[in-house]
Amino acid sequence: MIVNMKRILLVFCGITIFSLSSCTSASISPLPSPKASTVVSVSLSPVPLLPIDSCALITQPELSIVGRNSPSTPVPQVHPEDPQKSSCTWELSSFSFLGVTAKRYSDLKSAQAVYASLFGKATPISGVGDQAFYQKSAQIDIFDFTKGTVLVEINIQYALIKDTSNPSYSATALSSLAQKIIAKLQ
Repeated sequence: MIVNMKRILLVFCGITIFSLSSCTSASISPLPSPKASTVVSVSLSPVPLLPIDSCALITQPELSIVGRNSPSTPVPQVHPEDPQKSSCTWELSSFSFLGVTAKRYSDLKSAQAVYASLFGKATPISGVGDQAFYQKSAQIDIFDFTKGTVLVEINIQYALIKDTSNPSYSATALSSLAQKIIAKLQ
């Protein structure tokens, strides 16, 4: 807006100078003084936050960290109630799925309030993002972490009771996957 006003002013000045130079000195009259000054106010609305593409946070080779060694097509989920939230799932086996959900908050204070409510009963994990927590049950493992104003949840869901002998389904494996995601968030 300011750039356009400067351009208009430069064009106006150029026309005025050209007009004045083509007149004789006898026909030049002073410009009338302005009666009132005009104040232009500009209000800037906040830039909308762009949602994070959860499907882009994990590559096919990275799926091997959680036991998937063949390609798996990511399936995005839509959250019309919350356009800043993005989710994606990958099939790991006939009985298990990897899910990633990411949400960017507008400010750190809002994000921290949400973090505090989510992480009350989870086990803290050090060295991953700003905060990280792990929860497990018979049918789901959840690894939540924060990086700045972004909250990411990685989960592995099981259609049947989890195979606890599989080392790919552990806090260590999910922590490793979280580190890969953090590198993409920066």
